[in-house]
Amino acid sequence: MRLRSLARALIGLASITFVAAMAHAGEPLDATGTVLACRGTLSFGDALDRAVTMKVDPARGTVATPDCRKYAHLARYCRGTLIRIEDHHFVFGGAESPENTQLWADLHRRSEILTASVDGTDVETMRVSFLGRCVPTGVRHVHRVARR
Repeated sequence: MRLRSLARALIGLASITFVAAMAHAGEPLDATGTVLACRGTLSFGDALDRAVTMKVDPARGTVATPDCRKYAHLARYCRGTLIRIEDHHFVFGGAESPENTQLWADLHRRSEILTASVDGTDVETMRVSFLGRCVPTGVRHVHRVARR
């Protein structure tokens, strides 16, 4: 008897969590101060696409991808600057795409060829576009005021 009531409680808790997640699935991205965890397709160069995971911080305007070590085309392009981020939903008939985010960013890396660091030309930049699903990570930036 206790096992059944425990199973029902767990199923109820899981369904509440699922319903809460689905309630946020269709909402536009309003992640002020929140870091977003993203999975999707990164497009760059001459029509190259790679499946990546990214961390996006809209408040600070930064992006980062650990997959810069995974693909030779992204070698050392691990961090960058967010140019634009938009809510994105593709609906065709009754089907809706799982993607909810489209963004553009400039990924940066130190150049092995260019060396004039005085005017900032020792950095190579690659413009990329991303289409995928982003969800808030729960990490918030808190600006602490020093007390005296």
